[in-house]
Amino acid sequence: MCDAPCHGKNYYDKQDPRFTAVNKWDNYPNGDPNNRDVNKLLLDIKRQNIQYFSVQLTEYTEKMFAEFQLIYGPIFQLDVKKPNDLIKSVSKAVTNTIATTINNTMSVFKTTEQRKHYSLSNIEPDWNKMNVYPILITEFILPTTIEDLFRPLFVGTGQGRMQIATNPFAQGSLRYAYYGKLASDGSQMIDVVYKELISADPKYTTLEAYKQHLETHVIAQFLADLFNQAQRKIFRKPIEIVYADADIVQHMQDETKIYQVERRLNQKIQKWNNNCGGIDFVDYSTTLQAFSHWTYHRTAGRMMVVDLQGVKSSQGNEYLLTDPAIHYDDIRRCKETRTNFGVKGMREFFRTHVCSKVCQNLGLEKVTNEIDEDVAKEFYKSDAISTITEDFEEN
Repeated sequence: MCDAPCHGKNYYDKQDPRFTAVNKWDNYPNGDPNNRDVNKLLLDIKRQNIQYFSVQLTEYTEKMFAEFQLIYGPIFQLDVKKPNDLIKSVSKAVTNTIATTINNTMSVFKTTEQRKHYSLSNIEPDWNKMNVYPILITEFILPTTIEDLFRPLFVGTGQGRMQIATNPFAQGSLRYAYYGKLASDGSQMIDVVYKELISADPKYTTLEAYKQHLETHVIAQFLADLFNQAQRKIFRKPIEIVYADADIVQHMQDETKIYQVERRLNQKIQKWNNNCGGIDFVDYSTTLQAFSHWTYHRTAGRMMVVDLQGVKSSQGNEYLLTDPAIHYDDIRRCKETRTNFGVKGMREFFRTHVCSKVCQNLGLEKVTNEIDEDVAKEFYKSDAISTITEDFEEN
């Protein structure tokens, strides 16, 4: 933030009447008296991944920042006409940066193993020319009570047929996604997405690893159903949360080829929170933040559903989610997913969570943290951010 350029006659217009008397205005027209190199300073900032913004309070700094951009690259300018607009402008710029980082991270987990590498193709194949493979299908039976979540879930098996594109169309940090078709028990082929774990290490891509990912999905699906029931008792028009049915398929001809299969979401996947406290403030959702909080409350602190990603229905009354993560109080549970951070992961969620009226009306204990609620309310009302009251309507 500045209202005048730095030392050095290269950073201002020497023809400007204000700067004609250089010796009176700039005592160091040759630059910094301590001989610090602007090139090095700017490149050091860039190397450390610091997001650099300019707040130009007068027109006299334009030439300086133009010179800086030759070194640093594009510098986002916050156009502040009034002092009171500064916090909104900063919030808008910074949250867009945060949201971009979150959207580029499908899950946060610790890993150093090698990954499979494929070329991505968004072109759906001609299914009339694609092979049909016989498969074994594994499914988890949806629980019926909360107590069922703390016991091994029932498993069912069957057979079917699959077609799958040669190349994936999308890549996350955990999985590749392929266009495909699926038929089970003699039914007709339907459009699906096959998800393959991205690790190239066989110990992380076993059938057991896929089962743990599917178990996480089914538990999240069950809790979402209960959450919707709780919302209907309070809100006249709740925005509901839906996890589509998912199964595991395994080639009969090559048992190493295993995939999780789900219905297609024909929109770009969006992420609203991740599994280490990250939140998308640009498209903030009180419903989804309340869902994560509610799952902790409903299971007496034994688990929490996070990593909420998917699409919002065109009518705006439903979230269609996929690929959840769950923090369990037992860090050893579903350890093959590598997304269970246990109690520490739950703490990270609460560290950034601000309880809304949705949490309040659901009877959730208010979270206390270091976030200033008054600032947060203004923050959410920023022009680029959805207001926190649009997600629900009370009875």
